[in-house]
Amino acid sequence: MKTSFILAIVAALTIGVVYADFDFYLFETFWPETLCGMSERGSSCWLNPCTDSFTVHGLWPNNTDGSYPSSCGGSSWDMNLVQDLYNELIYKWPDYNSSEGKDGCDSNRNSFLEAKTYHSVDYLWEHEYTKHGTCAIKYEPDTFSDEHDYMSEALYLLDMLDFQGALNQLGYEQGAEGMVYDDLMNQLAGYYGVTVSVKCQSSIIFGINACFDLNLGLMDCPSNVVGEDKSTCKKHADALAWPTIKYE
Repeated sequence: MKTSFILAIVAALTIGVVYADFDFYLFETFWPETLCGMSERGSSCWLNPCTDSFTVHGLWPNNTDGSYPSSCGGSSWDMNLVQDLYNELIYKWPDYNSSEGKDGCDSNRNSFLEAKTYHSVDYLWEHEYTKHGTCAIKYEPDTFSDEHDYMSEALYLLDMLDFQGALNQLGYEQGAEGMVYDDLMNQLAGYYGVTVSVKCQSSIIFGINACFDLNLGLMDCPSNVVGEDKSTCKKHADALAWPTIKYE
C-alpha cells in the first residue's frame, strides 16, 4: 500500500513537468544591407540574390534578467540532418562572412551551391545550434526533439513574422528615411499585437526582434530587450533609415 501511494505521488508530480530553465525565446534578425554596410562588401560580406528580406540571426532561450543558458550539450551538429532545409538556410539564415553562398539561385530559390560544399557554409548554423539550439532541446524536449526541429522552427518564425511585409503594410519601403522610432514601435505593436524590438546601427535599422513564450506564442518583449535595442535607436529617434539591399 505504501509503495503504491508513493508511486501515485510520483506519477502525479510527473504530469505537467516543466522542463524549461529559461523564461522565453528571443528571435533576432538582421537587415542584410545594414550588416554588409558595416563590412567591406565583396571582401568580407556577401549577399545571395535570394536574400531579399530580413534574415535569421538566431532563436535563443533567454531569461528576463538578461541571462541565458548556453551550450547545453547533447547531440553534435550534423549537416546531414537538415539537408532538406539547405536552400532556405542559404538565403534565410546566411553566414554573410562566407563567400560560398553568394553564387546565386534559380527562380525556385534553389541555390547554385553544390551540396558537397556544405562543410564550408555551415559554420554559423553549427554555432547557433551548439550554443542555443542544444539548450532549447534540453529544456523544451516536447517542442524541440532534435536539430532539425530547431532549425526549421527558426525558418518558420521568420516567414510567419515577415518583418518586411509588415513594414510595407505600414507604409514603409526599402530606402525609407526619416522614420520616427516611437511611431515605428507603436505601429509594429499594433500590427503584431505585442511589443517587438527594433535594433539600430547608428541611425540605420539593423534588425527587428520578437519574443516568444515557451509554447512559441508571440509575447511582449521584456523591457531589458527593448531597452537595450532602444538605446541606440533613440539617439536618432526622428531620422531612422531602412536602406535598400544592394547586391554588388
